[in-house]
Amino acid sequence: MQGHIKAVGLIYAILGGLGFLSGIIVLFIFIFTGGIVAVAGEDPDAGIAVGILTAVGTFVAILAFISAIPSLLAGIGLLRRKPWAKLWTIIASVLSLFGFPLGTALGIWALWMVLQPEFDREMAQPQPPL
Repeated sequence: MQGHIKAVGLIYAILGGLGFLSGIIVLFIFIFTGGIVAVAGEDPDAGIAVGILTAVGTFVAILAFISAIPSLLAGIGLLRRKPWAKLWTIIASVLSLFGFPLGTALGIWALWMVLQPEFDREMAQPQPPL
């Protein structure tokens, strides 16, 4: 069970980090595109386009950040053997079930792991060295 906890924790931590990174990249792309439109746009409607691009980019980035939070918290909690990791792992697992086929497999694996009786006993033990 220790190997499962470490593997799922690492996968969720990486997925959460990639979610935050994708949000930052999307935000910069939309803001950069809006800056290009603002500088190069001679049309009076260029200001409206800049506002729309910035708003859409900010919205998509916020969605990426929010969707990355459960995975990141589950991963960190599992790796550090925190008691709240079970709840965040269940939340992240249920959300990842919708990402067919790899997310579904990860979600099923993580739910199976968390719902095993040995999981609580493993999490109660002191944290092994990473």
